[in-house]
Amino acid sequence: MLKEALEFIFNSANIAANPVPSMRMTGARQRIVTLNGFDTEEELEAPRISRTANTLNSAALLIERFKGELPTVYLGESGVHAMLDDEDRLEDVRMNFELSDQYNVLLELKHGVSQKDLVKILRTKLAGCVSHENFLSIVRQLEFDVNRGSRGEVQHTKESLGRTVEKNVRAKAGEMPEELRITLPLFSIPHDIPTEITLVCAVTIDIDNEKISVETTGDSLIRERKRVLGSIADRLQQVLPEDAKLVFGSFVNTNNSVVL
Repeated sequence: MLKEALEFIFNSANIAANPVPSMRMTGARQRIVTLNGFDTEEELEAPRISRTANTLNSAALLIERFKGELPTVYLGESGVHAMLDDEDRLEDVRMNFELSDQYNVLLELKHGVSQKDLVKILRTKLAGCVSHENFLSIVRQLEFDVNRGSRGEVQHTKESLGRTVEKNVRAKAGEMPEELRITLPLFSIPHDIPTEITLVCAVTIDIDNEKISVETTGDSLIRERKRVLGSIADRLQQVLPEDAKLVFGSFVNTNNSVVL
């Protein structure tokens, strides 16, 4: 009995020291909290809804369905982002641009790959992308020659016998071009607009390691990326609600700041 009485006293004291507030809703986002006989009005944060689109048309449709104030739509190299809000909700519409597999493969070629790997890439992932019609045949029939021979030297009355190594490449199917034009899609998302870019690329043969590298030259990549972004902006202007504002920039997730 004594134990139960002590537990009751302890629990009663704990409840008195830490009272539980009562709440009642007075509106969609308003409530009154009662604590120790005092009422406090509170406004609840709007619920957040995030929607993702894979096409410019679907992004525009999601934005158009919003019945509140027309938003500012931000467009950057990372994608499209629109924040929508009214008294009842905060809605987020995003379309993240995804770089195409072909583009990612091309970027890796600047590090150099073996002859065998380059042939495979040209036949599969970059099929139809290279403007030089004989480039695949040239790469396939390249021969890396390593000739080793004896050489004699006399240095300060001492004779030494060493080995000479002569390395060269023979292109049996034609001369290896120094430059290529490669056309490929920059993005795989969005799906509903062409994002092809044409890049001037330098071809380099590493004889020692028997590798071939292909790398973009000059500012062709920067110019092409800007051109594609401009075509996406033009398309968005056509499909977005008439009064929507389009701004070049993108949101940073940490604090919802805009980078222009």
